[in-house]
Amino acid sequence: MKGTVLLLVAAILWSMGGLLIKLVEVSPMGVSSARSFVAAFTLMVLTGRLPRRLGPPILIGGTLYALTVTTFVIATRYTTAANAIVLQYAAPVYVAILSGAVLKESVTGRDWAAVGLIVIGLLIFFADGLSVGNNFGNLMGLLSGICFASMVVSLRGMKDRHPVDAVIVGNLIAALLGAPWLLEGRWDSSSFLGIALLGSIQLGLSYFLYTRAITIVTALQAVLIPVVEPLLNPVWVYLWMGEKPSETAIIGATLVLGTVIWRALDQLAPTRESAPSPAS
Repeated sequence: MKGTVLLLVAAILWSMGGLLIKLVEVSPMGVSSARSFVAAFTLMVLTGRLPRRLGPPILIGGTLYALTVTTFVIATRYTTAANAIVLQYAAPVYVAILSGAVLKESVTGRDWAAVGLIVIGLLIFFADGLSVGNNFGNLMGLLSGICFASMVVSLRGMKDRHPVDAVIVGNLIAALLGAPWLLEGRWDSSSFLGIALLGSIQLGLSYFLYTRAITIVTALQAVLIPVVEPLLNPVWVYLWMGEKPSETAIIGATLVLGTVIWRALDQLAPTRESAPSPAS
């Protein structure tokens, strides 16, 4: 249950990105760079540690993290936001395949059913915004989903060590990748505030919680529960700007949220069954 709560809080913090980024008048790659730099610093403060032994697991996990956030930024630049999100959140399909092959974690029929329902729900949710889009942008969205899934499996594989080290390294790599675009745009007080919030809370604190959760949940849980993130983006926009989601979006969101709740509650079943009865 603790892992589920940590994942949900992380997803809520991730979902604030769409609203906070409106404060920043800098190029997308510049935002990615500055946000990741602040996130790396935040994580080092929260954990009180610096990644010292940069072995293959940390470097691989960090590179996958950097590729995930960078390719997603590029995807949203060259295709529709809906396309980018749906392509990235196909990640549960890849994780279901990789977690069994790489981590030897069992994937049940219920897990596959949940993956299918979530993909269908996301397609319904973003139906109004989906389009053929730009082929390059769609390719980047697809790559972002593959990198996201691979990153989750990589971090889960480090469960007995410090997966947060890979995320710190990944943020530093992402910061360097986007550095050439830092001066594109206007750095005013609003932009600095937006970057501060994006880096410290939306990315830094969220991944602090996420890397703690991933040590106690399966790789598939670690990618299934956070799919509530893209559903919450329009909620913040609605509360802040009054933009009401369509009926189709509400149907899709209900399907996704219902599936996530079902799987979260289902994970508690073994705990309840294995608990000793009062009579014993």
